[in-house]
Amino acid sequence: MPLKSCLLRTLIVVCALVFPRPSLANFEQAPPPTALFVVVSIAPLSFLVSGVMAGAGQPHTLLPSGTTPHSYTMRPSDARALSQADLIFWGGEALETFLAHALNTLPKSAHVVELSRTPGLAMAFTTPARKFNEERGAPNMHFWLSTTNAQFLVDEIASALALRDPEHEALYKTNAAGMKQRLALLKEALNTQLRDVRRVPYMTYHDAYRYFEEEFDLNSQGALVANPDIPLGAASLMKLRRDTNRLSIACIFSEPQFEPQLIKILIKDAQIRTGTLDPLGTGIAPGPDGYFLLMQRLGEAFHRCLSH
Repeated sequence: MPLKSCLLRTLIVVCALVFPRPSLANFEQAPPPTALFVVVSIAPLSFLVSGVMAGAGQPHTLLPSGTTPHSYTMRPSDARALSQADLIFWGGEALETFLAHALNTLPKSAHVVELSRTPGLAMAFTTPARKFNEERGAPNMHFWLSTTNAQFLVDEIASALALRDPEHEALYKTNAAGMKQRLALLKEALNTQLRDVRRVPYMTYHDAYRYFEEEFDLNSQGALVANPDIPLGAASLMKLRRDTNRLSIACIFSEPQFEPQLIKILIKDAQIRTGTLDPLGTGIAPGPDGYFLLMQRLGEAFHRCLSH
């Protein structure tokens, strides 16, 4: 056998050993691709969209993990994603002011779903009983922090996806049904976990948890600030110190997105515990389980600080 042919055959054998042929099973188990490019504004809503899209694709989330929509600034990559999207989900202008102008510049043919307008959704409003500062009566836009609301959101997401991608309509409906079953079990588990701390008075950094608090009958005594981006004056701070004493506050909750200096001032020389609540799911990986992890973490944080 010529030396050249021998070397070639040897090389083929070596390559076969070093670079084995891909398993056919790996190709068969891969999820079917979707023609849709779906963009979602923030992580909590993206978690729900991911659950409905499971097996057909993964949505693109605009805000990086742990970023608050209250003060976010659009990047050029965000604008490109919006212009290329087949379907866009967002909460609404009252929460995501940074996104309103960008959406208005899209062509009328763009498909945009404002999830705060979901039929059946229970929208709450801030009231004087829940705030000690600033204006009253604005809509509370953290509507995803209710498992009941999440069930309506899942149905709305599935319907919107099916309209744009009829080929996967059955998959979206099946996924939505499965998500709703998991949401019912989550609600039951959180009810059990929080039952023994429902009477304990506490305060939160800002009024983000109304839906969670009402769903699980917790004893919130209000929020420290009405707008997280506006610092409190000295008079408001003194009033808060008096309120925390008068109301026998057991715990004050901060958030990872905001500087906790205000809380450090309030609890100085006071017998008040502190905890951390995160309505956005900081650090939670994108995917169908994200929403459930977010809500479980909230339940654990409430129980840990209120049960001491």
